[in-house]
Amino acid sequence: MSRFAKAFALIATLTATLSCTPAATLPSAVPAVARLSVPTVAVVAKPEAQTETAKPAAAAPERVLRRIKGSEMTVPVVKMARTIINENYKKPFGYEVEFEIDGKHYVGRIEQHYHPPGGPLHPWGPHAGCSLYVVEQG
Repeated sequence: MSRFAKAFALIATLTATLSCTPAATLPSAVPAVARLSVPTVAVVAKPEAQTETAKPAAAAPERVLRRIKGSEMTVPVVKMARTIINENYKKPFGYEVEFEIDGKHYVGRIEQHYHPPGGPLHPWGPHAGCSLYVVEQG
């Protein structure tokens, strides 16, 4: 059996086990091969009779991003974008840095940018860049 097939079988077994088997029997429910090669983590839930009364968590306000407009590109915002790309250009695409300038919230996201060779913008070709977004509450 390939590594992928073993891992997939283990995930399927753990998913089924965690959803229907008490935590005390978890290790015996996992195949012996999987128990030897992958550490087992048991999730223990309290029975409903012992569950404390939990208050519902306050829903975090949804963050809505919109691409920054040209009229919103101020000198401090551009400087922050340069700082973000200079400090984070090796991070994976999608990496975000939230910041605030003059009470307004922004997000700088590392994304792949492209400038055609011979054009006025540098660097030419595909490269990491910082795309700017304004945070709006949804």
